[in-house]
Amino acid sequence: GDAFLKSDFKETGRLLDLLFLLCQKYYEKIGNGEIKVGALTLNGMDKGLPKGSTGLLSGFIKSLSQELPLSICRLVNSDGGDFLRGLNQLEVELSEVNHIEACYLRGKRHLFSLEPVNRMSGDNKPLLDSQTVVIATG
Repeated sequence: GDAFLKSDFKETGRLLDLLFLLCQKYYEKIGNGEIKVGALTLNGMDKGLPKGSTGLLSGFIKSLSQELPLSICRLVNSDGGDFLRGLNQLEVELSEVNHIEACYLRGKRHLFSLEPVNRMSGDNKPLLDSQTVVIATG
């Protein structure tokens, strides 16, 4: 959250590198569910949505979960800065089974999910052409 924005990228990168190295070292135990992976961003919300600075961590946790289907990997984006409250929220999420990422706004749990779309455009013309650039993340 704010820590990512206030620190320089070297510090942030070091924390993500540490997470990556720990996951690499304990890969097999994470993969069989023996070790759980939990990540917490404090002050990680802005106007009801996760801050952009949470994206790299979110993508890593989601990728690890997809790569290791039996793993238990969770991310909590909390709008508050209370570390103990955030750990309590993360503890709740580590016991959940259906969602990898949860957001807490004013203490209330929120989940984001994709919904099917019947029609992509109103005029049935393609939205993408040879000049379109698409960036997909997370």
